[in-house]
Amino acid sequence: MVNNINLKGKYILIVGGGNAGLRAFKYCKKKKAKILIVDPDRNCILRHHTEYFLEPNEISEIDSIVTSSESVLIQGGIGTAFRLLEQFKFIFIFPTVPLHLSATFAVNYLTKLGKKIYPNKDIFPKILEKIPSNLIFNIDHKKAIATLSYMPEGLECKEKCSSPIVCPVTGIEKSAPLFEIINSAILDLDGIVLESLQMEPGLGAIEGHSIYELFEFVKNKNQFIIATASRCHGIINALKVGINALKILNEVSQLPLSQQP
Repeated sequence: MVNNINLKGKYILIVGGGNAGLRAFKYCKKKKAKILIVDPDRNCILRHHTEYFLEPNEISEIDSIVTSSESVLIQGGIGTAFRLLEQFKFIFIFPTVPLHLSATFAVNYLTKLGKKIYPNKDIFPKILEKIPSNLIFNIDHKKAIATLSYMPEGLECKEKCSSPIVCPVTGIEKSAPLFEIINSAILDLDGIVLESLQMEPGLGAIEGHSIYELFEFVKNKNQFIIATASRCHGIINALKVGINALKILNEVSQLPLSQQP
């Protein structure tokens, strides 16, 4: 768990203004961070907690507003969040929406470079061969996406769990953090794992530099695997350069951004 981190005046991006986003917001506000939130719903939960609200056509004003305020909600989707990534250097990014944010950002980045991305259905089975079957929660072969978890289907994690070695729900000892298991499985397949750090029990975030390093990682590759994982849960996308970038922007997303948890 990340302890005693100084976020005062540092830029934080929260993608999603629902209940999970609210929890991330409260954590960052307590740390006196500069918080930018993106959500397509102008009436999302966080609308009533932030100092400023910007509509999509007002995003050009964000520089002056952020200077004098601690929190801004911007109405927009993943494209807006990606634009903010280019404009600000975020120390942490909180993915509080039900999609694989890291992979979606990478596709946006490559699309901007004129590249077109598809699911890599050829390499996907090779990944699954290297993952213990009891950790595979869900597989979508068509989209080349796998979700992994130490928590068996039908059971739920303890609220605000600190992710100890022995799961408090199942009583099972974890052989290794899931991000390490995934890394071992995809390292020699042109894969990269972004670790979701535990900021406090039950609240995860990705370090901003990991996203920027991800962009460099995929920039010159024809195929690659992107995973994001914590100690207990993870998601994997197998991708390749193809002919229809707009299609894959939807395929890396499990659910539309508006359906917040």
